[in-house]
Amino acid sequence: MADFSVQDAAFTGFRVAREHPRALLVWAAASVILQLVIQSVLIGMAGPAMTQLTAFFASAATDPGHVDMQKFMSVYEGILPAYLVILPISLALGAVVSAAMNRVVLRPAEERFGYFRLGGDELRQLGLAVLLGLLFFAGGTVFTIVTGLLAAVAKPLAALGALAAVCAVIFVFVRLSLASALTFQTAKVNLFGSWALTRGRFWSILGTYLIAGVMVIVVSLLSGIVIGVIALLAGGAGALAHQDMSSLGAYMTPARIVTLIVSGALGALLWPLMYTPAPTIYQQLSSRFGAGAADAFS
Repeated sequence: MADFSVQDAAFTGFRVAREHPRALLVWAAASVILQLVIQSVLIGMAGPAMTQLTAFFASAATDPGHVDMQKFMSVYEGILPAYLVILPISLALGAVVSAAMNRVVLRPAEERFGYFRLGGDELRQLGLAVLLGLLFFAGGTVFTIVTGLLAAVAKPLAALGALAAVCAVIFVFVRLSLASALTFQTAKVNLFGSWALTRGRFWSILGTYLIAGVMVIVVSLLSGIVIGVIALLAGGAGALAHQDMSSLGAYMTPARIVTLIVSGALGALLWPLMYTPAPTIYQQLSSRFGAGAADAFS
């Protein structure tokens, strides 16, 4: 039996949204602004290339037998600088969101500004994200080398290696999934303390994330339906199909502005659904075993 409530942890996102409606409004506004910032950078730095890429994918979908990969790489090179700018922006904003979702669970009284802050908690979340990124990058590099060697011996071995890699990623993700909450609560970047906390709890934690993941999919599908209906009402079926990203003005048609706002607002609900199960698990384990739970399981 799990020593935390799987049901409570999996559905924490809905509880948080219900109990903190003002914070949800702040998150919706932040989500819309985030999308506007990313779209502005992408279009401002690589708008024409993005338009070409959209046309390339449309052509590949209708005629997959005549895909010009050289043209694709040429277009992609024009977009790469924009992605290099968006990456640190996304990492920084992701750290702010991660800290806010930990805060709403672990320090619910600090509701000002929708639990958003800029300070040490956010910097530690950013540092943790960088460490996790480096860890999984290193793992991916090893996987690529091993898979290449296995493929040279026998293709079935490469397939087995790929399956083993997927299982390994899931295992490591679950075992390290409490690192964010642990780092937030202890005010120290702690990547591997989560490994001790999750020992013997892999299946219950994985089950929690699977339930939360199903909720995310359901909300995403419902949001997609709502956005589609609004897009039809705002500008017809072709309002979003044609993507002229040559400039921000050309891209931001009335239909796209409406759908951007609606999708950003609905997308804000996904943050608590995705981010709050882990701090809830950590909170319940800490309540049961004490603040030094990570040390207790070492």
